[in-house]
Amino acid sequence: MIYKHNKDVWKQSGILFLLLAIPLAIAANYGRYAPTLSPNFPAPVLIDAILYDGFELANADEAIVLHNVSQSVTDLSGWQLTDGDSGTITFPTGTTIEPGEQVWLVKDGYAFGRVFNFVPDLESKRTHALVDDVNGVWPGLTDMGDEVILLNAQGQVVDVVVFKAGDTTITGWEGTAVFPDTTESLTEEGLFLFRQRDPVTGQPLDTNTAADWRQSIDPRQFTSLETPVTSRQQAQFNQAHRTLLDQLNNVQGSPEPDAMVK
Repeated sequence: MIYKHNKDVWKQSGILFLLLAIPLAIAANYGRYAPTLSPNFPAPVLIDAILYDGFELANADEAIVLHNVSQSVTDLSGWQLTDGDSGTITFPTGTTIEPGEQVWLVKDGYAFGRVFNFVPDLESKRTHALVDDVNGVWPGLTDMGDEVILLNAQGQVVDVVVFKAGDTTITGWEGTAVFPDTTESLTEEGLFLFRQRDPVTGQPLDTNTAADWRQSIDPRQFTSLETPVTSRQQAQFNQAHRTLLDQLNNVQGSPEPDAMVK
């Protein structure tokens, strides 16, 4: 975030200027946003999955999934997702996530829906009438590697994932980056990186290391697409989709839905 200061205050306090200007200059040189992580800060919400190499042109269907692992509703107002340099999105006021639920954030809601056949919760490019919008610029996830950083409204690091050539020295991450297993998939296009589940509790693993992560081309491995995730928009879309299929099935001589052009 950018703060505006009164010009007279800067003139009256050279010490304050140095204390603020030096860290900002260092951050500018490295091009990274590096907020402080409190060691005792619990992570109520985790980055649950990412799609960094989509099917659409310019990866318009990129996606980031958040998961509320706490026992209470979490207010995401003012929270941010960033990759540290190319973009940062901010959750609008009033955005909440229920315990155990997920929020799907995408670059382009229309492009994502066209590929995966369901409506996400939030989008950056404002292309889909049924999808709420986030503020700011989508943190374009580089195919060669990047970081995804979740910040709370106070600027604290809540969660981080680093993949491939991303910066593993960033606050909140330990060890090597997450690398997709190319022996399981011939291409990374459409490949989701997602958190493994604890076999006992069913909760996402969270050790801040690559050991937490797996991969899949099927998002149903870490979410239920048959049930609306968090938003009324998803429920409206599912109902409209069922109504349309019923109408098509009632038309004599119409082809089966699976046979129609998608």
